[in-house]
Amino acid sequence: MSDQIILKDVQPIEEHFNLLYSSLSQRRFNISHENIPSFDEHVKFVINHPYRVWLIAEVNKTALGNIYIHNDNSIGVNINEEHLQHLPIIFNMIFKKWKPLPSIPSVRNKNFFINIPQENDKLVSVIKNLGAKHIQSSYLLDQT
Repeated sequence: MSDQIILKDVQPIEEHFNLLYSSLSQRRFNISHENIPSFDEHVKFVINHPYRVWLIAEVNKTALGNIYIHNDNSIGVNINEEHLQHLPIIFNMIFKKWKPLPSIPSVRNKNFFINIPQENDKLVSVIKNLGAKHIQSSYLLDQT
């Protein structure tokens, strides 16, 4: 039997709460948070998630990680490093099912894009091999 990737919609169920929290806890690179939320905060976030689409990727009933699409057409990738070789297939599956939302000048690009922490060289390499074009660099202005 070949490795078949399955994309499951994130559901507000115990299995997904635990899987996503474990993934969050093991993440080496972060963009949007400095501290891991409590499990209760995490459950509330999953129940009320702000994403257009949020998926768990699996192969042979083993979770590879999760991917989400925001309403600004950005894609968040949280795939375990040892499973990054599956990312081209996962993206292909996503692009067949979902299209970017229409462009809004100064608000939303007409294409999907991905933000990657600058230290995540392995993900950058996979994305570049997919033919992605580097379009910007972002810098955090710390106000503290």
